[in-house]
Amino acid sequence: MTAIQLPGRQNRFSPTKTKNEFKSFITDNLKFQNRLTRQLQLKLKKDPNLLNNLNDIAELRICKNLIRYEDYTEMNKLWKGYMLEILGTTNHIPTMVSKLSSSELIGSELEVIQSRCINNIGTKGIVIWESQQNFVMVVPRQANWKKGISTIKPEFTLKERIGGLRVISKRNTNFKLQLETQESSITFEIIGNRLLIRSTDRATRRFKNHSVKDIDV
Repeated sequence: MTAIQLPGRQNRFSPTKTKNEFKSFITDNLKFQNRLTRQLQLKLKKDPNLLNNLNDIAELRICKNLIRYEDYTEMNKLWKGYMLEILGTTNHIPTMVSKLSSSELIGSELEVIQSRCINNIGTKGIVIWESQQNFVMVVPRQANWKKGISTIKPEFTLKERIGGLRVISKRNTNFKLQLETQESSITFEIIGNRLLIRSTDRATRRFKNHSVKDIDV
């Protein structure tokens, strides 16, 4: 028996269509964030105290459509479970590094620890998309490196208070990844320049334990 395709649904499950729709999702939300920043700047000129009494900028009506970090924490939990299955019970660091090098990073939480773009340093978020050149991350509102320095009073920019999507170039950027194993927690440093390949190609590439330079412990 041959399945009958309904008119207009021929591409319903097309990978290309899904990819294009996701790209539109990213582009549209980045535009929304930029537009929202400009709107808030205008409002703050009229009322400098607008944000003073807010615990969360998402309380504002114009911010109701913000992409929220907390909506993606379950995705990160799934990734952690995926990595536990991949790693199994091994505690052998070279083996772990090799497996991590070829694993899917969508769902992981990465932190930028070195970058030519100073503004990116300290950015931490959950990866929701990976291309050959970039990671697209969802970052929490108000979260940046200033929080960890007790002598500096956190003064967040509007961009930091909004959070949402960030496109982070892999080139000349190093990332920190905290990985929970069955027995301990291990910190890895991922060298972005060595990941300038498509994630699908990385998944099929075989790495030798003694020559993996993409990730440091």
